[in-house]
Amino acid sequence: MVQEDNEKVHRLRLEFIKKGLENKENCLYVTTQRDKGRFETELSKMGIDVKKFQKSGMLKIISLSDPFIQDEGFTASISAVWKTLPIDNTKKTRIACNVLKDITKIT
Repeated sequence: MVQEDNEKVHRLRLEFIKKGLENKENCLYVTTQRDKGRFETELSKMGIDVKKFQKSGMLKIISLSDPFIQDEGFTASISAVWKTLPIDNTKKTRIACNVLKDITKIT
């Protein structure tokens, strides 16, 4: 049951980010290193050109194990990533997170 619930939540995160990109919204996904590649792959399978959106700055996928998070701490790192998103007051920004249980380890 727990695994099934985890998969449902994962699918919801994928759909949430996909919909945001389709609506030309900025999207930030924070995850663990092991899930980062899986998330990119699954977005691609859903028809999202992950590299294109990452290059444009509309999609940021970061991992808790990225060196800058380890050096700066979670809150400072998220703030720094947030500042790199394209500024456009007409756009919403979507944030999905798959790391809440791990945040206390590095903050």
